[in-house]
Amino acid sequence: MKTSSHKRKLLLVALAVAAVGYAVHRHGAAPEARQRDAVRASGVWVDLIAFRIVPAWLTAHPGASCEQAVAELASDSRRDGWGRPFQLRCERREHGGGDSLLVRSAGADGRFGTDDDIYSYALRTM
Repeated sequence: MKTSSHKRKLLLVALAVAAVGYAVHRHGAAPEARQRDAVRASGVWVDLIAFRIVPAWLTAHPGASCEQAVAELASDSRRDGWGRPFQLRCERREHGGGDSLLVRSAGADGRFGTDDDIYSYALRTM
């Protein structure tokens, strides 16, 4: 059973890498198509990081703080569909206590905090 889970994770990572590689290196396509591909690839990576990579890291590091997770995972070489690094940030939850970990791509404009950002939160209280 552990092998099946490991193979599934490797497949997800391979699909995400292929999506980003395709979006970043696609030549001759219309700018709208490249933009669509970059958005899709970034969304795949954001979800993969938030729902697979962060929880796996936290499971492997019981008792670790959100800040420790960000410090280690932010040094990763993963890039969004535009070739830029993702932002990982801890945010204090208003209800329920604890921190949540924000995973965000700056989107096409390259600036965080704008309408085109692609983001998700790791769904675990830390």
